[in-house]
Amino acid sequence: MKVFMNTAIITAAGKAARAQLDKNKNLAVINGEVVIVKTVKTFLAVEEIDRIIVTAAQDDFKEFEKLLLPLSNKISIVLGGETR
Repeated sequence: MKVFMNTAIITAAGKAARAQLDKNKNLAVINGEVVIVKTVKTFLAVEEIDRIIVTAAQDDFKEFEKLLLPLSNKISIVLGGETR
């Protein structure tokens, strides 16, 4: 059994209500890259991080899987809660 010493948890299950967007702001494209992909890549570049857990809303779950799981086997995606 592998013991994870340093885990990053990225909370990305929001609904973008305050941002007034029609989708999760983490799925927006800025400078040609999806925000959540850029975020996860930043954490992947930190050697000391053994595992990255990303929370996703049910509506975004499959899209997060498609974007993130090919990046690394360090990444897990879990369902976020109903509210903050």
